Amino acid sequence: MPIDDDALPGLPPRPTRAFKGSFGTVVVIGGHATMVGAPCFVALGALRAGCGSVRLAVSDEIMTACLTMVPSAIGLPRPADAMPAMDGLAGAVIAAGPGLGLAEGQRRLIGQVLRSPHPLVLDGDGLTHLAHSGTHPATRSAPLVLTPHLGEYGRLAAAWSLPELAITASDEERRAAARQLAASSGAVVVIKGHRSVVATAQESWICRSGSAALAIPGSGDVLSGVISALMAQGMPAYDATRLGTHLHGMAGDRWAETRPFGLLAADLAELIPEVAHSYALLQRIASVPGAERH
Repeated sequence: MPIDDDALPGLPPRPTRAFKGSFGTVVVIGGHATMVGAPCFVALGALRAGCGSVRLAVSDEIMTACLTMVPSAIGLPRPADAMPAMDGLAGAVIAAGPGLGLAEGQRRLIGQVLRSPHPLVLDGDGLTHLAHSGTHPATRSAPLVLTPHLGEYGRLAAAWSLPELAITASDEERRAAARQLAASSGAVVVIKGHRSVVATAQESWICRSGSAALAIPGSGDVLSGVISALMAQGMPAYDATRLGTHLHGMAGDRWAETRPFGLLAADLAELIPEVAHSYALLQRIASVPGAERH
């Protein structure tokens, strides 16, 4: 599989003398009684993308189920409508919104998350709360990544008077829309779908990996985890979002090489280290003078 024409960054370094604290922490805020899987898939994506520690900040009613699904994560108790205590987690990246629910208490929680000093990846119900909040997060001091699919983009577009996007929109239309959303929000934006587009207000990039194999429940949650983990390991938000989106697409392609369908979100997360290894090898080959890229 070729590396995309637009130069992508290398993977974060893995020093020989490193320990788990060297690779950052992701705090996952999400989930409710009928959406237990969503925060777990974020956690799995983050762990498989090399994060040193993941804290599952979920309500008491689903904590046991979540830690059973992801025993490598650590539970972080969270009130229904308030941020968890973040003592000792000053450098953590927050991934918020997947499966959170749409009650008023959760909207207040997302408001607190947006006001926090932590780098943030906002997805799922968090994006719906953002669209309905009537506020723009552009004054945030810490990095922000928004990861809408077309439906979530549509809600933000309607709230913020941005252009509509059809499923048949051209690459240039999607690039323009993503840049406008990035300019309005002060965020790095990835509009997910066929040929996902990643943008800031000034630049944009089209993902050339990925296939219909990724059209499954939990796929976007895994992506949020991968992006969060790369940010937690020190990558700038735009680089982490582009590389995370590319690796996520590569994982879908790897599955589709031998199976026409049937991918599950947990399978997708499990493929991330394998495709990351392939990506690193391709980058080494591409860096050799005179080497051909196939």
